[in-house]
Amino acid sequence: MRGHCFTFYEGLQRLGNHTLLKGPQQVLAFARSDRHDALLELDQPMNYVKSKQRVADHGEVFTPPWLVEAMLDLVKGESERIDARFLEPACGSGNFLVRILQRKLAAVETKVGKSDFEKRHFALLAVMCIYGIELLADNIAECRANMQEILAGVSPKVS
Repeated sequence: MRGHCFTFYEGLQRLGNHTLLKGPQQVLAFARSDRHDALLELDQPMNYVKSKQRVADHGEVFTPPWLVEAMLDLVKGESERIDARFLEPACGSGNFLVRILQRKLAAVETKVGKSDFEKRHFALLAVMCIYGIELLADNIAECRANMQEILAGVSPKVS
């Protein structure tokens, strides 16, 4: 592992106070632990695949919310730093990017002065430090809409 770069599999191995997780059963057991109960939505079905054809053609599978949270917790300090840069090389509908933006905007609310100008300024800085790459046009549109919806909550003037 170099710096803060790691593969998805390495990230899964490091979940849970650096406990090595082997296989999906242990990952699910960790996810059901007290630390992530509020994040799990296992009782509510989430569609991780839009179609079998898209999986075959593009390898498209969406990351569940509890796993996004767990992975971002591995770099918690960075995900809450307003000027930290993030690149999602296969952003899909923005599962990671939306949560990163939400964490950054929460930091803006707690760390920045009360001035609306300052909040808008730092909210824009937060957005400018988040990058996504996606091949499929419908996913790009959905990701943009999801990000704009989050940003619109800060101030109508920001979006």
